[in-house]
Order: sequence, then structure tokens, then C-alpha cells
Amino acid sequence: MKKVAFFTGQLFVEYQVEVTKALEEEAKKRGYQLDIFVNFGVYGDNFIYAEGEKSIMQIPYLEEYEGVILAADTFELPGFDEELTQYLKKHYRKPVINLRKEKEEGYSIIIDDVQATEAIVEHMITVHGFERICFVTGKLSMLDAQRRLQGYRNVMEKYHLPVTEHMIYKGDYWRGVGAPAVKWFLDQDPPPQAIVCSNDYMAISVCDALTARGIRIPEDIAVTGFDDLDEAKFYFPPITSMRVPTDRMGIRAIEILDEIAQGRKLAAKQMVPVHTSIKGSCGCNKKLEMSSVQNLLSQKVNLENTLSMLAYMSVSFDNADNYESLMNTANFYARRLPIRRMYICFNDQEELDSIESDEKPPYSHNMVLKTILGDKEPIFLEQKFERRKILPEEYRNEGESIYCVTFRDRMDYFGYIAMTMKRLDNIQYVFQIWLLSLADALGKLKMYSTSHELVELREKYEIDPLTGIGNRRRLEKAVRVRHEKLISSREPFALLSIDMDDLKTINDTYGHPEGDCAITTIAHILDSECTGCGVAVRTGGDEFVVCLDTGDSDEVLDFVKRVKHRIDEENRTGRHEYKLSISVGYAIATKEIPLVESIKIANERMYAEKKGKKHRR
Repeated sequence: MKKVAFFTGQLFVEYQVEVTKALEEEAKKRGYQLDIFVNFGVYGDNFIYAEGEKSIMQIPYLEEYEGVILAADTFELPGFDEELTQYLKKHYRKPVINLRKEKEEGYSIIIDDVQATEAIVEHMITVHGFERICFVTGKLSMLDAQRRLQGYRNVMEKYHLPVTEHMIYKGDYWRGVGAPAVKWFLDQDPPPQAIVCSNDYMAISVCDALTARGIRIPEDIAVTGFDDLDEAKFYFPPITSMRVPTDRMGIRAIEILDEIAQGRKLAAKQMVPVHTSIKGSCGCNKKLEMSSVQNLLSQKVNLENTLSMLAYMSVSFDNADNYESLMNTANFYARRLPIRRMYICFNDQEELDSIESDEKPPYSHNMVLKTILGDKEPIFLEQKFERRKILPEEYRNEGESIYCVTFRDRMDYFGYIAMTMKRLDNIQYVFQIWLLSLADALGKLKMYSTSHELVELREKYEIDPLTGIGNRRRLEKAVRVRHEKLISSREPFALLSIDMDDLKTINDTYGHPEGDCAITTIAHILDSECTGCGVAVRTGGDEFVVCLDTGDSDEVLDFVKRVKHRIDEENRTGRHEYKLSISVGYAIATKEIPLVESIKIANERMYAEKKGKKHRR
């Protein structure tokens, strides 16, 4: 099957999602296998990490592909576009197609920025009668920004309208433009009647800045954008913009490859039309589209769910103490993403170690498929395959696209992760953090494996220094592991809340050292009875929690009976001048009962037993 490679940055945002969907559908229709190589931008000021992201271009064997498609203006890695272009120039002799960015090398699919901007400026003049129209440019180092500025100047000149220095603000295509641009335009008299922006992000920013000054849109000043993003449709009033047919760009890219294969001669520059999307910010139509409102509400719910999940995810990864538990955690969260399967592909370390050079490549020629995520449980294996195949052939379905991302932490290249997707929406908020958390946790595991001191320190971190059993940190890990199994395979477990009785009396009568001895005795009894069936921890003072690997109430009651019998035996030894006693409450954690509610039930039952004892006395 013929293969096509697509390089894109920040995949899971609107433009990239739309063009990728179109590429996938058209490639499948025309018998191409699409491999998508995704990189992400700079994380904070960590430019060293960003350099590592550039290694994505070294994963594919380029000679395997009939064509390479680039979404060059989505790369947020400084210098990556230029480096990738030079890399392709050196190593690739087949067609290269550039989306939305004109280049000398290969073919470029671009929009007619001049014509599009002319259309929207002319609308402001002929429909609304505006004469004083200001303009916010994009990055003037980019051809599309220069052309959009030219389109604005063309129409203003056509209608003999003046353009002064203060009527043009040099923007950057991003959200911080609004306040300085509005100040620039309003520091003159008379103020603008309309502000035309080179993209929607800047238009939204300008609208925010105008509103903050008490200026109404469009009654006082009209505003327009470019790209017709969902975010602009959700704004009120909805922002008049230019709709770029991103789906048509994807379709055209695959068409070009077919036409070249058939021997046709094509122009290096391919144009796609842009359409005016008239809405309320220019004064035409202030009504919100109901579909846009519904999409916004859906996104709000997804974002709330995502934020809730992210609050626990990093902690869960950090608690993993071996590779298997790490991958179980990774699988738990991966199954909440619209991803069908993830293939964790590691470098062949023996192969890399055999290379006698200080400059070792980031990826070995042979890879090792170690883990598959996406099913109820991770699949662990050690399957070698050639990197040129991206995945072993038995895991590739004809016509199914494969997505690849680098898998590395700050120090090491582990390999890459290949994925098949259910869909591309509702993933942008989670996936990048999931990937970073997984890589960081794996890096820590590697560090612990080479340092006995760190292993000992980590173990002590989870141990209660008085009793020697687990502490709250171990409880968090125990509950997390069991809760993940509960969610994935509906295996219930029991939570027991346990309090010593009359510890204050023991401390007051016999002293705190004897109180500590009493706590330790109870702790050791609980710990020994949990062997092979659960975990006992001291959460503080005279309070304990036990996690049991059962959802059977009879088994839980039998455990409590054994513990109390052991305590009675300890009292009969005569080693203590007081009587040891505990109060116990339990709850079965199920998929239907929230975990917090289970803990609450166990506590309430424990306090009810303790209250009953006091009443009888």
C-alpha cells in the first residue's frame, strides 16, 4: 500500500484537526496509508526539551513514502520548519506539499490572502459605508501577513480612502495584541469606524480591549477577523471573518500526489478559495448559531471533566513504583481519551550501545514494542521490529492512519508512541500532559533503578516512622490501584476505617511512650492480617485504614473477627496494664458508589460503633 507522511505541530487544535480529518478521508479513498508525525512546542522556557521535539523528523524512513505533506505554520518549535525543509531537501526526492505556507521547494497549497482581505474590507465600505478603517497585521515576516496588508491597501486606494501610519498596527497573529492595538488606534482623532484584523485571535483580543473601555461592538466600532474559528463564532457578537476551507486543503494535497503519479504537470503554487462569513461584529447579523452554542456547552463540559482528571493524573503517575504499575496507570487515563490503541515503542538499547560515537541517534533502526494500551488491561510484550515499518505489520489495518509522537524526558530518548484514534476532538487538553507525565515518571523509575539510596528514600517516604507500616502516601497508592481496577474491570474492594479506643486514657495514665506502644501493637496486628489480601496504613494518631481486595461483606467481617481475636489474645498475655480495643467501620467501593462516599460510609459506621461502646459503659 502506498504511504504518505504528514508532519504537523500541536495536532489537537481546530485547524490541524480539520485538515487531518480531510487528509485521512481522502487518503483512504485513494488507497494511501497516512502516517502522521506530531510535535509540540516549547514547554515554558525549556528550549533544550524543544530541541528534542525536533527529532520527530528522524522517525520515518522517508524513502518509504510517496509524498510528504507539511503543515509548516503549525510548528511552534523555533527553527524547526527550516531544519525540516533542509532535512527533506537532503534526504528526500519525491513530492513535498506545503499547506498554507508558500515555499520554493515543492508544492504549496495556499489561499488568496489578497483577494480574501479585499473582499472583507470592501464589505465594510460598500455595505456599511465606513471610511475610516484601521488594520491589524499578522507577523510581517510571513508572506500571508504581507498579502493581507496589501489587500487592505488595495481596497482603500480603490475607494480613494486615506491610510495613515496610525491606521495600521503591526500585530503577531496572537491574543495579546488587543490592548496595545486599540490604544494605538484611539490615540488619534477621529477614532476608527472599523478595525480589520488579520486573524480571529487578534480580532477577539481587540474586541475584549474595546469592551473593557466601554466601547460597543459594532455600534461604536466594527471588528472583523480571518479564519472563522469556532472561538470567533462563540463570541458575542459573533465575529465577521473569512472562512478558510481547511478540509479542501487536505483533499487537494492527496489529489496532487495522485496527479503527479499520473504524470501531470502542475503549478508549484495551488490556490484554494476563501469565503466571507458575515456575522454580528460588523453590524450585519448578531444572532448566535445554535449549533455553535451547543458546541460551546459541550466543550465546557469536556473541559470541566478534563480539569478534574488532570488534578489526579500527575500524582497517580508519580506513585507508580515499577514499569507494570506505571503502564497500568497510563492505561487507566489513556482509556479516557478518544484513542483506540497506543503502542509504546522503545529503542533497542543494545543496538544504540554498540554505536561507537558520542553523537548517538535518537532512535535505533530496530525498535521494541513493549506495551499496548487501550484495552481493559495493558498488554506487555517484547517484540522487535524494523523502525521503517513504524509498527509490526500485524498491528496495522489497511487504510488506518497511524499517529506518532516522540517519547522522551528531559534527558533520554525512550523511543516513540504510535497511536490509532477513534476521533481527534476533546483530546487537546489532556494528551500532552498525559505524555509528559508518563515520560517524567518513566525517567524517575530509571533513576531509582540505578540508585539504591533513592530506592531506600522512596520506601521510607511511604512508611510511618512510629509503627513501620504504611502511611497516607501508601494509602493513596493502594486506593488508586484498586480504584483503577474497579473502573476498568468492575472489581470491588473494601475500605475499613479503624480507630483505637481510649488512647487518651492510656496516655494520661501510663504516659505517651506506652501509648505509642499500644498504637504499634495494633498496627502490627493489622499489618500481619492484611498479608496477601490487602494493605494496612496508619493515617495519623490512633487512626488506621485498611484496603482489602474483596467486595464480599462476609470476607470483610471475617477479617475484622480475626483482628479482634488477635487483640483479645494480646490482652490475655498480660503484657499491658490496660485493655487494647478498636472500633471498625467498613464500606464496599463499587462503580456505582463514588470513592469519597465509600470512605464517608466507613467512617460513619466506625464512629457509630465507638459511640455504642461509650453508651454501654
